[in-house]
Amino acid sequence: MAVIGFVSAFAGSFFSGGISIVSMTAMILMGIPANVTTATFRAGAIGSCMGSLHNYYKAGKIRWQLASRLIALAIAGSFLGAQALINMPSDALAKLLGPAILLFVPFLLKYKNAGVKHIVKTPRIQMLGYLVYFISCIWAGIFTLGAGIIFIHIFIVFFGTTVLETKGTANVPIIAGDITASI
Repeated sequence: MAVIGFVSAFAGSFFSGGISIVSMTAMILMGIPANVTTATFRAGAIGSCMGSLHNYYKAGKIRWQLASRLIALAIAGSFLGAQALINMPSDALAKLLGPAILLFVPFLLKYKNAGVKHIVKTPRIQMLGYLVYFISCIWAGIFTLGAGIIFIHIFIVFFGTTVLETKGTANVPIIAGDITASI
């Protein structure tokens, strides 16, 4: 289990998305119930995000204004998602988890060249981004699977961030959401 956590955290510092698919699938194959797997992954993600946050901060890749706006959405969405996870029967979650894994695999290869340079987005596009982000935080609170992939797309499409800005900025509200979901 420790090896899975270390490898996932290390890989997660380079890649966003797909790490939950690998590590959560490994935990489920080890016989850990789906709801415990999801909660364990969320708790472990706190350390992973905090560990890489310092490096993104030093490199100036965190857009603090955007991050501060997303914290409340991450907390509220993660709380609602965690409540849904707690109240969902483990066997129902297990039935949904397999299709969820398959749903997000294609996104791992999409948008190879997106996020190369910062693009200014209109306030209307950004407001839609906040709504989509909030809904995604609820998803992440329940499933976690594919959340990194979803967040990358939200940041790049709705907020015009580069991949490095996305990695740095996303860590701030993700830490808040993971702490909320783990409490």
